[in-house]
Amino acid sequence: TNTNLTSIFLNTSVGPSGGSDCFLVNLSTRIFKNKFNSSKARTVLGEAVDSSSVSVGVSETNLSIDGDAGAYKILFSSTFGNNPLSGCTELNEGEYFTGNLIENKVLSYDLLEDLKENYELDYGSLKSEFNVPGILDFGIIFEETPELNMEGFIPDVGDVIAKDYLVEILNTTEIINTRVTVKVW
Repeated sequence: TNTNLTSIFLNTSVGPSGGSDCFLVNLSTRIFKNKFNSSKARTVLGEAVDSSSVSVGVSETNLSIDGDAGAYKILFSSTFGNNPLSGCTELNEGEYFTGNLIENKVLSYDLLEDLKENYELDYGSLKSEFNVPGILDFGIIFEETPELNMEGFIPDVGDVIAKDYLVEILNTTEIINTRVTVKVW
């Protein structure tokens, strides 16, 4: 249910030129632990620091942004779509600056949907996969995304053991911070 998420800040003092609507920066000198160059990681989501959404794309190690000079937060993950932009003005080193890479593992919304489907359709196998003893049952509750909740019948008699976790869930357009409660009874 985990996926890689890499973020980088980009600041540029110049924007597109020569009639172009976008600019391109080469990230080949950056070292991405999460395999930026692999085809699965070549998907990207961008946001201007003022929180407005911008179109971004990536091809090989080139990042293209449909925007003007400014500051951007760029996220790389196999969860996002990718539409490389063409005809962008390539910026030279010194015309842009990148911040440190931040690489994390987060929960994938899509993979959690698959997990919920397995919970509903093949609970016994999932219970075995999670090493839950046969005499016990389990459930997972998501505070901010209740559509992902997985919880069976909890009897009135007996103990319920619960543990809360704070997690980040990545879907196709945002990162959701939420509390997850895992219950065993």
